[in-house]
Amino acid sequence: MSGKEMDDSVFEAMLRHALLENLYEEIDSLPPDDELASLYTFSEAHTKRMERLFAREALKGKLFAVAKLIGIIATVVATVIAIAVTIQYYL
Repeated sequence: MSGKEMDDSVFEAMLRHALLENLYEEIDSLPPDDELASLYTFSEAHTKRMERLFAREALKGKLFAVAKLIGIIATVVATVIAIAVTIQYYL
């Protein structure tokens, strides 16, 4: 490893360390959740919109799971029909 590559790797390690240290200091300087909750409250309209959004996302997840299951069932049924037709053809 050349001198420049060594300098670059040392610089990157020092920068990474400094950034992580700064991040931890920032996180530690934040007030606790209960204090933040008392300082900042969401409006009722915002809370209702968020509840609808979460419900919609949960429904999308369930619908995706059902659609995937239907696809698997359709594949199995098509395979069984194909095998039954093939067996019937050779009998």
